[in-house]
Amino acid sequence: MFNKQLNNKLLIFYTSVVTIILTRIILLIFWNNLFMIVQKQDNWHHIYTGLIILVISKFSKSKISSILYGIGIGLFLDEFIHVFHLMGIIESVDYWSLQSIIATLSGLFIFKLILFRVHLKSK
Repeated sequence: MFNKQLNNKLLIFYTSVVTIILTRIILLIFWNNLFMIVQKQDNWHHIYTGLIILVISKFSKSKISSILYGIGIGLFLDEFIHVFHLMGIIESVDYWSLQSIIATLSGLFIFKLILFRVHLKSK
């Protein structure tokens, strides 16, 4: 039972990491494409798509659910900087900025701690 839960958590975590990497690569390749230029003017970000996929993943009880959950978290964390933008903490967001990358990595680290329930012991 423990190994099955661990394997499921590893699947979720690695799927989210691969999703972030693939999303960044795809957007880097197509960033100046006409389709992307039009999409950048829209207010729909893949953070919203990630949230929708997270909700959908909760309706399934199979391995697909874990994969969908990982993809949803990956898309959400890739634009985690927008959470701070929507809260009014920062004024503008550049997807390729160091600030955005640090927010994504920080969110991924926090997600890993929560997923694997790492308890930090105070000395």
